[in-house]
Amino acid sequence: MKLFKASLFLSVIIAFCCIEKIAAQVSISGEIPSLKNDQVQLWIKNNPLAQSKEYNANVDEKGKFELQIPITRIATARIKVNNNYNNLIILPDDKFTIEEEDSGITFTGKGANKNNFLQLIRKNKLSEDDFSGKYKEASLPLDEFLVQLKIFKNSRLHLLDDFLKTVKLEKEYIDYFKLENEVIYECYLNKYPRAYSRKNKIDFQSLSLPKEYLEFKTIDRFISDDKIESFRYIKEISDYIYLYAILIKENNEALNWTEAKHIFMFDTLKGKTKEYILANWIEGQLAFNNYDSLAIQEFEKIKTSSIPIEVVGKSLEKRDKKRSLLGKSLNLAFQNTILLDTAKNEITLGEVMAQQQGKVVYLDTWAMNCYPCRMAMPYSRDLKEKLKGKNISFVFLSTEQVPQKQWTKVYETTHTKENHYVLKHGFKAKFLQLMEMNWVPNYMIIDKQGRLKDYCADRPSKENNERLAKRLSTLATE
Repeated sequence: MKLFKASLFLSVIIAFCCIEKIAAQVSISGEIPSLKNDQVQLWIKNNPLAQSKEYNANVDEKGKFELQIPITRIATARIKVNNNYNNLIILPDDKFTIEEEDSGITFTGKGANKNNFLQLIRKNKLSEDDFSGKYKEASLPLDEFLVQLKIFKNSRLHLLDDFLKTVKLEKEYIDYFKLENEVIYECYLNKYPRAYSRKNKIDFQSLSLPKEYLEFKTIDRFISDDKIESFRYIKEISDYIYLYAILIKENNEALNWTEAKHIFMFDTLKGKTKEYILANWIEGQLAFNNYDSLAIQEFEKIKTSSIPIEVVGKSLEKRDKKRSLLGKSLNLAFQNTILLDTAKNEITLGEVMAQQQGKVVYLDTWAMNCYPCRMAMPYSRDLKEKLKGKNISFVFLSTEQVPQKQWTKVYETTHTKENHYVLKHGFKAKFLQLMEMNWVPNYMIIDKQGRLKDYCADRPSKENNERLAKRLSTLATE
């Protein structure tokens, strides 16, 4: 029985946004009677450096919806309908229909075949999600894991070959799938021995590695500009930054973490890989209001590709826009953010700040399911105790909804019953949308006059508390 049918079609509008970049307007429409007055959500990554961007379509009383989405190249997407999530691959000339039946999702039309292939992978339990459990458990001996990894890799390729016997796929997608498949294989060859040694408390250097693992014992064998189009490749290299910084610091304890990471990025990486990873690093640092001048200088020396150049340029613009708010009264996005108090009464953030007038506010945006958030709470308690008697308030905003019976657990976790609120719209809260913050924990400082002093303040910790206490105390006496 068909549950819904949605049409996706593309009209390509050529625009020279930047070198090698073509903009295409993707229109997704459909009619889903079971979703009357509800919403369809889609998240899309338009290039290997892109953050997932969310698109929402309201469904009217007849179950109809429409989305307009710009893409520039092959894009990965994830769509949510009726609490079900499905992965999509989109190319700039696709025009296909999505149908949901009791047996699952199917696609028809131009560009449908590659998404039907994704569903086939899922049904055959050959997605990376299906395999990743073996890596996370890290219980298989190295040779046994290698056997399973080869079976996984080859089974995906055999499935593709069998599919292509009767169905055509775009060459761009075939190349993309084979590249991702190889990158996944090499990622696990590189990562599994260390995961196995940690889980089983075995010295990594004492492991007897089969030759396949030895080839990828260091990252040099993995690095290749031929893989730059792989979404997974960029993520994996970015994850290696911290791992190799640890190894670098072991050889030179005088280095700080940033210096160790710089050595890896500046000296180990080459070519386009270095350019993309530096852009990714700079974007992340700027999001936290950290201007890494050395990384930016290194990037300026080597930049040639349009995507990294655009990412760094936009990131600098976003940082400047956010920094322009510092030292000023909270704007309307902050003031009009809707909160719920512990009795579920609505109150705006502006009203909460008015109640704290004359006090410095340390604004802690957090969530109970966030481990770093919870681990910071004892240090937050210590900081609050250290500042006791001063005109300083700690205000807690939860991005998660808190059932009434769970408030006791919240009080225990935060070590206080004071100044607790819930962001009614979670990460879609107006001030978080303005500041483009989609993570927790996040800490902001508002001075006694209600002016924003910092939107990425230090987290309470053993290392930070003395500096935080001095800063907050200074603001309280100004």
